[in-house]
Amino acid sequence: MDLLSKILGALNVTEIARGKMPGLTKEGLAYRSLSIEGELQDGDLLLKEAVLHGSSMDLVYHGNVKLELDAVDWTGGAVF
Repeated sequence: MDLLSKILGALNVTEIARGKMPGLTKEGLAYRSLSIEGELQDGDLLLKEAVLHGSSMDLVYHGNVKLELDAVDWTGGAVF
């Protein structure tokens, strides 16, 4: 998740505009809610839609989580 933290840190222009560089690897990403729609199939978690409502941005994504391999294959975006 280190790469994801760096990507989110770069995307979080709201905090940068306020003069505060987000430290997601230490502070995390504050959020209000997380909703996930998906199913387990053959040891994988198939995400139809996952939405994280953050304090400065929302994240929406879908894809697969290979639980045995501890790997993800997803597509998503950020809404500010």
